[in-house]
Amino acid sequence: MARLNIQLSRHGHTTTRRPRWVVWILGVCVLGFIFLQLTSHWFSRSELLIATPNDTQLILEFHATPRYQPSIQTLFQTTPLISNRSITLTDLLPSMRGKFAIFVLNNGSTAVALKTKKELLPTELLDAHRIVVQDISPSVFLLSEKLLPVSPIKPKGSLLSWMVPDLFGTRIGTIRLPKEDVFGSINLSESTLKLTLANLIFTPLKHSLPTETTSYLSTQVLPNTVIDALLDNSTNADLLKQAFSNQSWVFLTKHNESKGVLIWSENPLVFDREQLMKQLSANLNPSILEKTLQDGSIIKEIVINPDLGSIEEVTIQGKLFLHSKSEKGEEFYLSKDGELLFANNEIDLRSFLDGSGDKPQKFCGSNLLGSTTTSILTDEQTILNHESPSLVRTIFQEFTAIGAKTRINSVEFTLCR
Repeated sequence: MARLNIQLSRHGHTTTRRPRWVVWILGVCVLGFIFLQLTSHWFSRSELLIATPNDTQLILEFHATPRYQPSIQTLFQTTPLISNRSITLTDLLPSMRGKFAIFVLNNGSTAVALKTKKELLPTELLDAHRIVVQDISPSVFLLSEKLLPVSPIKPKGSLLSWMVPDLFGTRIGTIRLPKEDVFGSINLSESTLKLTLANLIFTPLKHSLPTETTSYLSTQVLPNTVIDALLDNSTNADLLKQAFSNQSWVFLTKHNESKGVLIWSENPLVFDREQLMKQLSANLNPSILEKTLQDGSIIKEIVINPDLGSIEEVTIQGKLFLHSKSEKGEEFYLSKDGELLFANNEIDLRSFLDGSGDKPQKFCGSNLLGSTTTSILTDEQTILNHESPSLVRTIFQEFTAIGAKTRINSVEFTLCR
């Protein structure tokens, strides 16, 4: 029988068989990708998120297993976990089975979710402290000062955010900002507490600080409401907000008893700088008008007229500034053009321009924001306002400084002793 002579390729090409090891490598890569996706879901899962109260702005979740309990106890010690109640971690720890979560609401109040069994709850103790217990599921209970509506949220996270922080200490839990859809890990060592938030990208500060800086902040990170609170006692925040861009920096300093403020932006928004300085000058030097009423009495009226504001031009370190000063010695400086530089004293301007101050890294190795905890907690420079939970304030009091450092795809907040 004659063989069939069938041409399989019109162009005479031959079929190439790939080596078997290439196929194996491709298979391993596919399996590895699937494994990472599954483990990402596993590590980011949380049974306690079904107890999330409405208006929750921050969730701190901890692993109350024997391995992590000593670290968690050193962090909280006798700090009340529920707002307006004196229940502490020590009171609740015996009834926990694996995890607990602290929810911080918009109004600063706090609530706690426990993974446990109903029969293990310290009922008499909770009743004595007037704690409201909500049964979310057979193994999840929400403890709070009053009945709270809940809105379960879907957990998100990544395997990387769990693995990397272990290089820097003991990973004791996770942090979530549900409204911003931000997830991260909580890491504790003898000298630091680190909060690493994934999928955040900011521009770091690449300039030295003014001398005697107690805090430096970025408008990339903090909302204008916080900036307003910081500036209100020394400047007119409402007027200055028009100068802020999304990459402005605010520096707070202290020289003896005098508090300084310096604002810097390389690419500021466009606004009338002379008009702003005239308004600030008028605020510093208001006019007093006397009026005689029909009954003969005299009243004094304070009049602020920007058209009467007095400003001058001065040169500092080769740069031209608009300057205004009051009879009491209060003053403002504002760069006339180019990059925005605003300050309420000449010392900060000079040290910032000549680079004689400290590097940002002085605050826990930061490059995004940094501060002494004393500055944060004082009434005059309050980032944590009076509505902030006592739990957060108590934690801050255990450390001397806080700093935030931007990395490739995350931001690391560090509290250092």
